[in-house]
Amino acid sequence: MTMKVTKIEVFTREEITALVAQQHKALDEGLELIGERLGKRGEPGWDLAGVGVEGRLALIAVEVLTADKILSQLLSRLDWAWEHLDAIARMYPAHKIDCDRLPRVFVVAPDFSSALKRSMTYLNYRVSISLYIYRYIQTDAGKGLLIEGLANRVKYDRITKGDTGKVKILHAPAAARVTTEEIMAFLQEGAL
Repeated sequence: MTMKVTKIEVFTREEITALVAQQHKALDEGLELIGERLGKRGEPGWDLAGVGVEGRLALIAVEVLTADKILSQLLSRLDWAWEHLDAIARMYPAHKIDCDRLPRVFVVAPDFSSALKRSMTYLNYRVSISLYIYRYIQTDAGKGLLIEGLANRVKYDRITKGDTGKVKILHAPAAARVTTEEIMAFLQEGAL
């Protein structure tokens, strides 16, 4: 018996977001969804929010078109979540969100530009942004998503193997968090 598989070309963000919510374990087996539409009023927010087994907040963005020029928006939304992480944790007390760790970000889209994929390799030392490609399909059994994670490997072709051991990750204490506004004010003061 042959199963008929058809790619669905026309769909809404709400349809895809609902299917990602149903299949969220494809992003991370230990991920538990805790909310949706998290963000600042009047601005695009995170489509879904979850928490991993280690208590780290997970933010999920769903795109319906090829993701290309979303990096600035993603980082702005991540900055908002970082600044409000204590309040988010209070909204979901049963999930014991770790407020000392930067949230993970998942972006689910039909495709990504090569420029965006390259940009992600530069950010992965500090920010955990995982990219997933989906295909919306119809089979004899119903509609669903095929979700594939993209490998996000940093190229070490210009770094000698001996130098990689010298890289140290510095973790700022929670009390040392600096907001975007504080950085901008500091830079503006320096320009005077």
